[in-house]
This record gives sequence, structure tokens and C-alpha cells, in this order.
Amino acid sequence: MLYQNILDLCKDPDFMDFLALLVRDESIENPAQGIAKMVLAGRASELSDKQAYVFDSCVVKPHSKRLCHQCGGDVLWQEMYYYCHNGGYCPKCQGRFPL
Repeated sequence: MLYQNILDLCKDPDFMDFLALLVRDESIENPAQGIAKMVLAGRASELSDKQAYVFDSCVVKPHSKRLCHQCGGDVLWQEMYYYCHNGGYCPKCQGRFPL
């Protein structure tokens, strides 16, 4: 199940763009950083069970199901990087309610 969830996420271009930003900015630490690079290289199907667990625990779960602190709306993968670096606000609320 975990492995299939990761493969499904890899089909989502917004998730992959978000993952690329995390890797670019070194926002995740090793070994998750190296595993994320492997996923970005299209090698998610080669992950061991342990690597899949680390990727899920250190990358997917910490960034899943986030809600904007202002409007309570779901934050999409395409907004997640912004959310993580702007106090927990979606782009729409950040513009309306400056910190």
C-alpha cells in the first residue's frame, strides 16, 4: 500500500514540482534527500521497503493534508512550497492578510 501510494504521487506533476523545490533548496535531510533525488530521477519503482518508509515519513507525511491557517482551505501540492515558507498561509490568504 505504501509503495503504491508513492508511485501514485509520482504521477502527479504538482507533487513532483514540489519535490524538486525541496531537493533544490535542500529542505529535507539525508537520507530522505537522496531518496527524493532517486524519485525525481524516475526510479521510485526501485525503492526498497526501508527507502519507501523513509520517503513517506520524512517527505510525504509532513507535507500532506495541510490547511491554511487563515481560511482553513486545503493546500494543494502546487501551493505547498509557498505554504511551508510563508507561515502556513495559502497564496490567496497571504495576499489578503500580510504577516
